[in-house]
Amino acid sequence: MKCHAVGLGRGLLASSLVLLVLIAPTKVFAESESGSIGLEGRVSTSAPTSAPIISLPETDSRFDQSPITVSGSCVSDLLIKIFVNEIFSGSIMCEGGKFSLEVNLYSGENKLIARAYDDLDQAGPDSNTAVVYLDASATLRLTSKFARRSANPREVLTWPISILGGSPPYAVIVDWGDGRTSLKSIQLASEFELEHTYLYSGIYKVIVRAVDIKENKAVLQLVAVSKGTQTAPTSNTSNNETKTVVLWWPMVLFIIFMILSFWLGARYERRRSQTK
Repeated sequence: MKCHAVGLGRGLLASSLVLLVLIAPTKVFAESESGSIGLEGRVSTSAPTSAPIISLPETDSRFDQSPITVSGSCVSDLLIKIFVNEIFSGSIMCEGGKFSLEVNLYSGENKLIARAYDDLDQAGPDSNTAVVYLDASATLRLTSKFARRSANPREVLTWPISILGGSPPYAVIVDWGDGRTSLKSIQLASEFELEHTYLYSGIYKVIVRAVDIKENKAVLQLVAVSKGTQTAPTSNTSNNETKTVVLWWPMVLFIIFMILSFWLGARYERRRSQTK
């Protein structure tokens, strides 16, 4: 009988330990005020499958000045790059299923193509080709190796830009999309660097404009990403706060179970002793 009682006690103890492992609050997690839990990381996905559509300008259009506006439809939240005669000429984020930006043309024939890119810089299929003509001289151009650049808030974002053709010196003005602009003087046609520091996280439309000594003009539109948790202040800042949630109720259940187990064990022992 004594061995049977010991076995029962061990069984109750083992059950208690199993319950402890299953329900004890061994993990604490951070939960936002909105009720969502933030996870950060990259997951491999397939490239975009839908091609943008250039609606303006129409094929065979003729222009007597540059830059011009290129617009059309696209899949929202993808980066749209515009290529003129296979040379990168500007980028913008697709918003509301639409895109619109300024690009420079070459003198004579220009073949315009739009292409969508995801966050991993995977390219989708090409859009329709819009063939247009510029009946004027166009010697000044801006381009870059990067359609999109990123940096953390309050860290310097560096962007290499190339200025081609025209008659130096050049004046370059940049609208950084956050209400601030910068002015830079370039003495020779070459690659140079622009620098800017964003105070808050977000996606910004950057417009770089250049003019040479003969008043030839060029434009290059780009996308800057300030990544991080530094958000702009709002009237209700509590929405950006986080709180720590601890699951206490499993511990309460565990304590109750332990008390009940010991009470049942003691009761069993009393009954066994009374039957001896």
